[in-house]
Amino acid sequence: MSLTTEFDAASHMLTHADSLVALGSIDVDDPSNRLMTQRFGVLSFPVGKIFFRGRFVADFMGGTTALEIVAEMLSLRAELLSAEHQAQGAIV
Repeated sequence: MSLTTEFDAASHMLTHADSLVALGSIDVDDPSNRLMTQRFGVLSFPVGKIFFRGRFVADFMGGTTALEIVAEMLSLRAELLSAEHQAQGAIV
């Protein structure tokens, strides 16, 4: 299976699990995406970028199968939400 197939399957699984995790892709060869690829250092395909609350937080270093992608995204989401909750508790 191609990475595109696995990515699409992972996106489908996350959507149907009400996970609050969305996957997206861009065409790096499309000139209209040049500013985005330059801003985030996308030099080759495939590369994964992880955003939380609209901010870049990390490069995706997980697996290549749909189940590995889903597991990594759900784990990272839990870590980010926990860190956010702890930070909010420290502010109060």
